[in-house]
Amino acid sequence: MADLDKVGGGVAGQGARGALCWTEHMSAFMLRKMVELIAQGTQVYNHLCKCRSRWVRIARLKDLSGALWDDQNNMIVLEEEHYMGHTKDKSKGVEFLNVLVENYTPMSIIFGGTQAT
Repeated sequence: MADLDKVGGGVAGQGARGALCWTEHMSAFMLRKMVELIAQGTQVYNHLCKCRSRWVRIARLKDLSGALWDDQNNMIVLEEEHYMGHTKDKSKGVEFLNVLVENYTPMSIIFGGTQAT
């Protein structure tokens, strides 16, 4: 995970390390890696779409009334009353509530609102 922080300039939205300036070398590296994955038969596009939809659900859940974001543990925390109210009405996204959100940092770098310049 430390490598992602170095390359991505930190977690999206923190802004403490400044903006990332995307270079031709970075583009070449990324494209080579994508080609390697595709050559191995990995369905890169499908996986990216699935990760993006997970990120959108997580972002919406973070905006729920009564939801708190735990930065240290990468968790969306809901008190029991709010949790029960939300799960009663909706089942989608429940897997991200009150548990560690796996791969949050890489998803925030890839899909977060900040952009490289």
